[in-house]
Amino acid sequence: MTTASTKTNANSKRISHKKKRTKKLRTKRRPVFLFIFLCIVVFFGLEFPFNRLYNENRSLAALQTTQLQLQASNQQLNKQIQQLNTPSYIEKLARQRYGLVKQGEQPYVVLPNNANQNPVPPIPTHLGPNGSVASSSKTNANQNFFSRLLSRLEFWK
Repeated sequence: MTTASTKTNANSKRISHKKKRTKKLRTKRRPVFLFIFLCIVVFFGLEFPFNRLYNENRSLAALQTTQLQLQASNQQLNKQIQQLNTPSYIEKLARQRYGLVKQGEQPYVVLPNNANQNPVPPIPTHLGPNGSVASSSKTNANQNFFSRLLSRLEFWK
């Protein structure tokens, strides 16, 4: 029986030696895993604020360029306001855009000399019902009922 007891002692020593050995390996591996875990936490902890900071800087740069464009536009509009406040510029615009003339001046209209353009329509001789313009009764007499009706309804266009 001594051999059996020695075998059990040897087996128990092996098992206890294996347990000790695995405990040593675990204790050696723990700092490595802990270090890797801390590195991952630090990396993600630092990555997201840097990413956010990078995005904020990009949007800041875009807003600054927009601000510069708006400031340039604002300067142009201020110059235009200053021009519009001068009587000479107002007179120039009134003459160019609206064809206004000073009192005592005679307006002249220069027509283009292009054969491709339509001739000037005839000047209406009288106003029809509801203030619509009717050119002359001779043209209306030659038209049938429906064409005259359509010409009366043209003011809706």
